[in-house]
Amino acid sequence: MHVEAATIALNFKNSNPIFLSSIYVPPSSDHSMFTFDLETLIQLNSNHIICGDFNAHHTSWNCNNNNPRGVSLRSFSDYAGLEILFPNSPTRYGSNTSSTIDLTVIKNFLFPYEIHSLAELSPDHNPILLCFYFKYSLPDSQGKITTNWKKFQKNPH
Repeated sequence: MHVEAATIALNFKNSNPIFLSSIYVPPSSDHSMFTFDLETLIQLNSNHIICGDFNAHHTSWNCNNNNPRGVSLRSFSDYAGLEILFPNSPTRYGSNTSSTIDLTVIKNFLFPYEIHSLAELSPDHNPILLCFYFKYSLPDSQGKITTNWKKFQKNPH
């Protein structure tokens, strides 16, 4: 094993279960081999949310630079069709540095979400608040929507 992980299943009535894993990728783990463990986790269930400290730096999630683990995670996510969710503000603060290494990885999980880094608890890592909106509805228009067809014909995009 190249990662530490704990997984729970959330069982909802009349719905497929959602697996939630908390993951820690130690800085000492092999930067290319940890993706095998990540792949094993992803294969547990089609609805899987994997959150935690990946110790992976990449400019794709607002880090100042890339490290080998970040490059591996980015390549693996592109290959496997994963989406990497990250907050707009850093999740780890060190001496004169900040980075976003606490991430969420999902696959085929098409629910709207919000993700935030919270300046609470630990002096060096911020917890992440991740909210998925499992039930949402379109506003009731009741015939109040009109279309300006002339404007649409001029600019259909």
